[in-house]
Order: sequence, then structure tokens, then C-alpha cells
Amino acid sequence: MKKKPFKITAEGLKNLIAELAALKPKPKSEYSAREMLVEAEVEIRDALTHGHDLHDIAEIVGKHGGDINASTLASYLRELKTKPQGKSAKHKKKAGRMDVTPTATPIPTDQPTSTPAGLSPVRADAERDRQQEEAILDHLLDQLSSTSDS
Repeated sequence: MKKKPFKITAEGLKNLIAELAALKPKPKSEYSAREMLVEAEVEIRDALTHGHDLHDIAEIVGKHGGDINASTLASYLRELKTKPQGKSAKHKKKAGRMDVTPTATPIPTDQPTSTPAGLSPVRADAERDRQQEEAILDHLLDQLSSTSDS
């Protein structure tokens, strides 16, 4: 049996578009590990700065039904740190209507732009990030101690 070609009237198309545009988003009931990390990233990073490690975090996630190990958490957190906020490039490409024009980020002038001797560019970036995080933590600790002295 031969299939009839698809046809829709102008009125039918107009009504279809109106109905699709009026659809409300369905509430999400389950999240993948990556989606969970995107939603809880701030709280996870806070827990890490307060002395908890990724094994602790993985155990807590497990209590809530998510089976994940510390190394997977570390890997996903690194991915989040390197990706721009919002949807991934893969999702932007699929959407078609989103503006995916990359924006240039100026390089801060107080940081060296060359790679330190003996380190790959990726390791050099990681080392700079670690140093910046350490400086921020030192600053916060200084502020805490000065407030408690008052």
C-alpha cells in the first residue's frame, strides 16, 4: 500500500504552531550524572572548599540514588570548569536558532601569557587556576580571622 504524501492546510499549520507554542515545559523527574552536576555544582564546590573530598560527595550522591564514583565526579567537574556556562556546543548546534557566535575573552594583564618551562599549556593553566584558588582562599581566611579578632 502506497503511503499518502504529507499535507497540512494553512489553517491546520497555524493551529499546530499555536498549540506547540503554548506547550508548557514538562517537569524533569530524573537527571543524568552530568545534569545533576550542573544543578549542584556550586554546592559541590563549596563542600570541597570546606574540606570534604570527592569520595564524600559521591557517597552523599549515592544516598540520593545516584551511583557515581569520585573519579567520575572529578572528570565532570573539570569539564564544567572548561565549558562556558549554559548549554554545550553540541546542544547549541542542534537548536539552530541560538546565537553561537563565540565571544572573545580578554587575557588578564596580571597573568603571564607564556607557558612556564616544563609544563604543557593545559598543566600550566591548571597550575595558574590552583594558585588563584589558593590566593582566594588565603584572602578569605584573612578576612575571617580579622572579623573574629574584632
